[in-house]
Amino acid sequence: MNTTQSSQSSTQGSPQLNVIFHGMFAFVRGSDGYEVLTPIVKEHVFKAGKLKGESSLIEGHVYRLKGVTPAASEPKIDPHSNAVISGVRGVNRSRSKVFCSIQVPFPDGIFPLDFILNPVFEGAGADPDSTTIPHLEARPNRISEVLVFTYRFGHLNALTLNGLYLGT
Repeated sequence: MNTTQSSQSSTQGSPQLNVIFHGMFAFVRGSDGYEVLTPIVKEHVFKAGKLKGESSLIEGHVYRLKGVTPAASEPKIDPHSNAVISGVRGVNRSRSKVFCSIQVPFPDGIFPLDFILNPVFEGAGADPDSTTIPHLEARPNRISEVLVFTYRFGHLNALTLNGLYLGT
């Protein structure tokens, strides 16, 4: 996860923070935001912070993004460009599956980038198991490798992820 401050202001005059998720993540929808789960994948490095100034994340830790203005409601997510799964009652958060989690409020916008084409939704990396297929909102023909969450914020020095300062 990288953060970048946009040089443009949002429509309401506040500076904009871009939170960039690159790679494989699961986003679990809550009542006021997402719990972002980082799966354990060999040889992956988990870092967060200002671009080219990232710090390593701690295994098993729960992080919370603070200092941003939450959106009033959840932004729309295109189920044809993201694997959106609904109606699942349990999420396996065991230490053997999840490296760490990051709690973020609903962003003003979600922008998918850098797509992997997936026209038939097949293959080891893209093929959901038989219990997941009935919960897919759509069978995506492409899946984004990068998601950008945009937030408004008031003070650069208030942007933190559990002690990791994102703004300075």
